[in-house]
Amino acid sequence: MTKYYLELNLDGTMVLYRTEDDEVVYEGRQADAGIVEDPDPDYTNKLDDFFQQELGIDPDEWEVG
Repeated sequence: MTKYYLELNLDGTMVLYRTEDDEVVYEGRQADAGIVEDPDPDYTNKLDDFFQQELGIDPDEWEVG
């Protein structure tokens, strides 16, 4: 199973990498996933939904890294 790690940046951007080769899979804004406040207590659920719907990545396949 492919694994991914997410980099959340202070400027509101995020980058999702494939763990095996550090390839960028997604690069965009946290707002793309509905994260518009800092801190957002529901951010992991929003990211789970976003990655699953937009990229087909299940919640157990990624982590904040």
